[in-house]
Formats: sequence, structure tokens, C-alpha cells
Amino acid sequence: MKILVADDNDNDRLVLRYLVESRGHEFIAATDGLEAIHAASVAKPDLVISDVLMPCMDGFQFLMALKQDAALSSIPFIFYSAVYRGWQDVRLAVSLGADGYIIKPKEPLELWEEVEQVMAKAKEKPRVSGPVAEDVERLREYSRVVAAKLEEKVSELERALAERGSSEAALRESEEKYRNIFEDSFDGLFITSPAGKILDMNKRCVAMFGYDTKEEMLRLDLERDVYAYPPDRARILAVVDAHGDAEYEVIVRKKSGEEMIAQCALTAVKNENGLITSYRGIIRDITERRSLEAELLNMEDGWRRRVGHELHDGLGQLLSGLSFMSVSLEDRLAEQSTTQPATLAIAHEMTELLDKAKAEMKAIVTGFAPEVSSGTGLVSLLGVLSSRCRSLFGAECFLTAQSDLPDMPPVTVSHLCRIAQEAVTNAVRHGKAGNIHISAGMSDGNFDLCVDDDGSGFGGNIDTAPGMGLKIMRYRARMIGAELSICDSRFGGARILCRLPAGRIRPVASLAEEPGA
Repeated sequence: MKILVADDNDNDRLVLRYLVESRGHEFIAATDGLEAIHAASVAKPDLVISDVLMPCMDGFQFLMALKQDAALSSIPFIFYSAVYRGWQDVRLAVSLGADGYIIKPKEPLELWEEVEQVMAKAKEKPRVSGPVAEDVERLREYSRVVAAKLEEKVSELERALAERGSSEAALRESEEKYRNIFEDSFDGLFITSPAGKILDMNKRCVAMFGYDTKEEMLRLDLERDVYAYPPDRARILAVVDAHGDAEYEVIVRKKSGEEMIAQCALTAVKNENGLITSYRGIIRDITERRSLEAELLNMEDGWRRRVGHELHDGLGQLLSGLSFMSVSLEDRLAEQSTTQPATLAIAHEMTELLDKAKAEMKAIVTGFAPEVSSGTGLVSLLGVLSSRCRSLFGAECFLTAQSDLPDMPPVTVSHLCRIAQEAVTNAVRHGKAGNIHISAGMSDGNFDLCVDDDGSGFGGNIDTAPGMGLKIMRYRARMIGAELSICDSRFGGARILCRLPAGRIRPVASLAEEPGA
């Protein structure tokens, strides 16, 4: 859910940002009503939370402008502000179309509960198309009161600064609210420096990594002590620095040395000059979830192997027996002088058909359950896939592979082989390709498995593609620490590239058992 927050107070916006993002929602910020109107027109938020007292355009004027825009009038609107004329402000807000008025200040958890209650009631509340004349007059009166209150607040602030230094107290109060949100989050929250040092993290993050205190983790170096594969950090920061944020999965190391699969969201924090001063992130431990997914995938592969073996040992033996009997029958008929040529031709045709059935069944078994064991090389399996491509898929397939590829464990070979097989199948079924090129080799410290075709190409991306084939390919790539990408092929169709860094040529963090183990 996208939530637009309009508030000119930096500290209040910061508190609301952490509150919104910690619940998994997208945060959109505005410092006054004019900025908020523009943001709403562009982002089309699912909820607006606004202060009342703001420069340029205050909250009530912002609400009126929103309700007069047909494209934005149905967006639920909640005021989160102090009241200056008691319940008159609340009644005016509701009469102008607000769904609720939450009075500042509120503790974060209490505030979110009230937001959810207002949202629930808003679903049943009829919408008003715009303010009535009486409301406009009351809004003029309200503007005069606001102006007076602003002067009063300025005077109060000057007296407070001179007498008690109340700004420091207000800052401490705001920091305490922020710290409560930060520490009470169900997800791990962290802040790091561009140099790779941990600046801050909450209790959940410390516990997730198995450390006893935050101070232990503040002494760590991210690349050396946290990332299981240190080059990952530079790769991730390149994306964040270019786009401002990124979501990704990465393997990290706990205090015990155990590896953990983490799902992260990282945002770059910049100063007024546009320079990155720190990175703010959210982290979740998804090791168990990925392990269960890998187990399900391995179960599917095991099922494929069992079916393949049963086809080979059952139907294969039966076809072999029938073929032998057909040859014997053909020989006996040929020896008899009374046998008609037509009968002999039928017997010969039966023998040929049985031989073709055996060959077809062997090709299906090979494609359905390729044997991957400790000694079976990827190039050998790709060669089998390439040589049987015509009988399996009805297309020509060419293989180019380096002879000195590094040794890979069976689990890596299995996933790469399945990715290639799925890519070839997609090229034929969806791209209507007649020629397919498979290449495997090392390039710039990476192992690249590439499948090119001359079909109709591929539109869109993996996330929006229909069906499960491309998603499973990407999942298999992620299981071995590789990345999957799709682009146009030099042959006119699509290119599917699976790139595996050389340092990651091993089972994913030893978290997933090898197929069949």
C-alpha cells in the first residue's frame, strides 16, 4: 500500500516513515499541501495522512483540493495533527471529507492502530464530492485562527528557547520516539557507512546474526565479516548508488560462522549536496523458507528421476521384448515360402515402429531425468540435451563449450542443466525457434551459460511473464548464487543468460541438499 504523508515537521515525517516502512508499505513524503497535491497526482496513493498547520497550503486547503479532483477524491484521508479550536477542528475536517482526525502526539503502535481503525471505517463511509458553502466560510475563519496561532507559536518558541532551551527537549523526545520505532520493529533494521562500517542496528538485527550485544557488531567490517561472498557488496551498492534503492537476496555470515540467506531492502541517504552519507536497510532471515523451497524443488527432481527410471525399467524392457519378438516373427515369416509379401511387409513395419518407439522413449527419459552424479560434467549433459534436441523438441541445437571449465558440485550442475533444458523448451514452444545455440564458458571471472535462439523473441521481464517456466529458471539460478537475465539474441530471437561468479561455484551456502541426497 502507498501512503502519502504531508507534514512540514522533519521529525514527525521521520517517525511516520519508519512506522509505514516497518509495516511493509511504501512511504511518500511531502512538506506542505502544494507538494502533496503534486505527489498525489503522480503516485495515486492508497492513503493520505496530513498535518493541519503547514506552509504554502495548509491541511484543510489540501483536503479541499484533493476532494475537488475526480481522480483523487476517493483516496482515504486522515488528519494527524494537534487541535487548536477543540472539536470544531475535528467537525470541520469530517465535513470536508476527512475519514478521521488523530490528535498528536501518539505513541507509534497506538497511532498505527488508530490508522487501521479509520481505514476500516472508511470503506463503508460515503464520499463527499466537495465542501459546501458553510464549510468554505468556516475554512476562512479557520485560516484567521491559524495565522494567529502561528504568531502565538513563534512567540512561545522564542520564549522557550530563551528561558529553557526547550528545542533540545523536543529533539530528545523526537529521538526517543524514533528509537522506540527502530528498536520495536519486527524486522532487522540497520544503518551502514559508505566505507563498510555498521553505524547502528536494532535488537532484532543483533539477535538475527547471533551476537550478544550491538557493540560487537559495530566493530565488524561488512565485506570481511558479514558477506559470505565479499564481492556481493560492491555489486549491490552499484545498483543502489545508481537508482537510490534496491531489493535483493544475499548470503551473510552469523557470529557462529553459519551462513544465512537474507532478504534485504537498502536505501541510500544523501546530504543536501547529493552525496551519499549512509545506507539505511531492512533485513529478514529467509533461510528456512529458501531451504523448504529447495527441498520441494529437489522432491520434484527426485520424482522426475523415479518416473524416468520406471519408464526405462518398465516400459523400456517391454518395448525391448516386443522388438525382439517382432524380429523373430519377421525372420520366421521370411523363411516360410507360403508367406505373402504384404504380410512380410507388415511384420517389417512393426519391427521398425517398435525400434522408433524405443528410441523415442529413450529420448524422453533422457530429457525427463538426466543423470547428475559426482562425475557427471555439465558439458556432457549439455551435449546430450543438444544432440537429442530434434527428437525432444523438434529444433536444431548447437553446443559451444570451453574444455577447461571448473569442476562443479552435482547440485550446481543439476540446476544449470535444468535451466538450459527449460530455456530450450521455451525457445521452441513459445518462440517457435528452429535453431538454438547453447554456450558455456568463463568470462571476466564468471561462468556464463547462454541459450540463444532465432525465434520470435521474448517481450517483458521475468517477473511479469506468464507461466512458471521463467520464474523457476530464475529461482534455480538464485539457489546457486547466479543471476538470470533475458535480452535480444544476435540470432534474432531471445537470449537467456545465467551468470555465476567463479567464487560461488558451490552449493548455495550448504543450505540445500544435493538432489536425491
